[in-house]
Amino acid sequence: MTGAPKRLAADAPEVLVSATRRALPTGSRLLVFQPFASWFEYSLAGYPVMVDSRIELFPAEIWRDYDTAIVAGDGWQAILDRHEIAGVILPPGAVLARELREDPAWSLETDGPAGSVYVRR
Repeated sequence: MTGAPKRLAADAPEVLVSATRRALPTGSRLLVFQPFASWFEYSLAGYPVMVDSRIELFPAEIWRDYDTAIVAGDGWQAILDRHEIAGVILPPGAVLARELREDPAWSLETDGPAGSVYVRR
């Protein structure tokens, strides 16, 4: 643990970062639960994330895609394809995790109290 306050550490899930690093090569595009995204950018600088905490930098279309995909809304698979997403990092209990678990195009890399990592097969 980093010695950081518990809340900060919850938004810096190192176990998910480590699993992503093991499972995917540098340069892989990631859909990361937005509260985790800045930590992923810091820890995995060579892995582009779809969105991060700098809300004002991303066009509305990207946020619409993120908002749809993160809740497994209509067309979520096409969104992940269009953005060439190779890995998805989610918090515990995420709706999208249930869908990815059932989709043969995705494989569960890790799942635990910090969240889950799915990789495209």
